[in-house]
Amino acid sequence: MPRATRGDLPPGGISTLPLKERIQLLLSIRESPRKLAISFSIGVSIGLSPLLGLHTLMGIGAAYLLRLNWLATLSGVYVTNPWTALPIYTFSTWVGLLLTRRQLSEALQLGDLSLPGLLSTMGYLVVPFVVGSTAVSIAAGLALYPLLYRLLRGLRR
Repeated sequence: MPRATRGDLPPGGISTLPLKERIQLLLSIRESPRKLAISFSIGVSIGLSPLLGLHTLMGIGAAYLLRLNWLATLSGVYVTNPWTALPIYTFSTWVGLLLTRRQLSEALQLGDLSLPGLLSTMGYLVVPFVVGSTAVSIAAGLALYPLLYRLLRGLRR
């Protein structure tokens, strides 16, 4: 079974690729559509998880332990990057606010912009952030797998 090598990486790295080029990269890897789809989907789930700073290590670990394609897994992990993190985690926190039934207006005390006030607001949003990011990461991985599998299978024919 062919493995991706360091020479398969684009010059700017995986995290700089737009989604269309990530799919083209997946198509260039000699693995089954099933394995590529599950590798990328698990990578996306890891990349959307609330464990900031651990995504790359978790992706490498998952690829090794689950015998996934590491290039496809890391390509999925890097869906979250410096340019996409703010919208992704804002949406995830909003989902978390809905799931925990917390009100954003309670967190936003714009009259108190002191450090203790900002820390209080951040503390209020930690639980919605963790709950929302976890829910979004699981939902995205589960929804992405069948779509990507069909796409890769169809494009490989």
